[in-house]
Amino acid sequence: MKGSRQVHCWLDCYAHLIEQTGHLDYRPMYIGVWNAAFKADEHGIYYFSDEADAMNWPERFERLYGRSLKRWLDYGKGKKENFALLQGLIRSMGNKGAILVIVDLFWIPYTPQYQAKHTPHVIILKEWDRMQGQWRYEDPYLDRYGWIGHDELEAAFYYEDLAMGVLLDTSELHAPDPAQIRLLMEEESAAGPGLLIGEVERFLSAACGRKDGGVSKLLFSSIEQVGVISKRMNGYAPVLQYFAGDEPGEAEAGVKGANELVKLWESLMLSLARLAVLGNRMDYSKIEGKLRELEAREAEVKAELLRVYRIWDEVTPKDEVGGRT
Repeated sequence: MKGSRQVHCWLDCYAHLIEQTGHLDYRPMYIGVWNAAFKADEHGIYYFSDEADAMNWPERFERLYGRSLKRWLDYGKGKKENFALLQGLIRSMGNKGAILVIVDLFWIPYTPQYQAKHTPHVIILKEWDRMQGQWRYEDPYLDRYGWIGHDELEAAFYYEDLAMGVLLDTSELHAPDPAQIRLLMEEESAAGPGLLIGEVERFLSAACGRKDGGVSKLLFSSIEQVGVISKRMNGYAPVLQYFAGDEPGEAEAGVKGANELVKLWESLMLSLARLAVLGNRMDYSKIEGKLRELEAREAEVKAELLRVYRIWDEVTPKDEVGGRT
């Protein structure tokens, strides 16, 4: 079971809805999530990119589970008009539907960002009780489920100019297509080293190589979202376990390495926080050492993933629906 492990807020919503069917395996959706797009420039590193994610999560979902998505948001209209579309859609979708939307956590009361920090996030909407003025939501990434007020949701709908609206009919899903799983793993096999490590190193080199010899006091605030981005490494474990199937021992080394990888990122973030406070009084070589350790550990995890995948590939017939269970 997925539980409350955080990977990627958008992808966690898909995985949660797949798992709710009770008979489908959500884990193939996480293939490659560790390289999902993020924004990196001279100002910092940020969770959401303005550019389209090359992985295209709705398309990937349909490749694996069938065409059961409707992209209903009208990008030619504004927030007010699209919120009206949302109200009409949720009234007509039935009890097997779910709607994914981007919200700004600044307006969401159950989060630490409420009235404190504008932050994009994806949640699931299941029902609108018009009489009570409430919406039933599910937030698998933050492991929160309940009702939110109509005015609060309307305020939270959109994040600045960033918007997304997808309707999913879970009654139309089929088991993940092994042919598509193989294609996704071919793409993963061809992918290079993890993108996040390289961007963090480039940003730190610039921030710590200032002409005045100092370290910017804004360093940590510029890259604090790296901690959230690195949670995408949590996607390795379920993918490894999927390919191991009824031979869980095959995934043990990889899962252990993946869990250590996540902890190494957490340790790096603590070191970066100290660097922002101590500046030149901290030995930067220690951070460089952690970056090299992260590179080596992720390479080991990727190698284990490819090894376990090849076993799955050998024992799974090319025309079989689903994998080793």
